Amino acid sequence: MANQTAEFAASSAAHFDNQSVAAFSYAMRVKLAVKRLDGRGGWQDKEQCSGEYLSRLLREHVEKGDPIDVANFCMMLHQRGERISPSPEPIAEASR
Repeated sequence: MANQTAEFAASSAAHFDNQSVAAFSYAMRVKLAVKRLDGRGGWQDKEQCSGEYLSRLLREHVEKGDPIDVANFCMMLHQRGERISPSPEPIAEASR
C-alpha cells in the first residue's frame, strides 16, 4: 500500500509539472506571436542578432519582472546553442 501511495504521489506531481510546463509554453507562444505582430523577430539569425544582445535583453527583462519574457529569451539562446553571456562589468568596478 505504501508503495502504491508513493507511486500515486510521484505520478500526480509529474502530472502537475507537465500541465504547468504546457500552460507556461502556451503563454510563451502567445507572447511571441504578439511580438511578431508588432514586427519583432530575427532572433534566430546570428548575423542579425548576437547572443550578447539576447543576454542583455534577458537581464533587462529579469529586472522588469515578466517571467514569460525571461523564458522566451532563455529559449532563444538555448535554441541557438548558446549560453547566457557574462554580464559586462560596471564601469566603476572595472576602474578599481
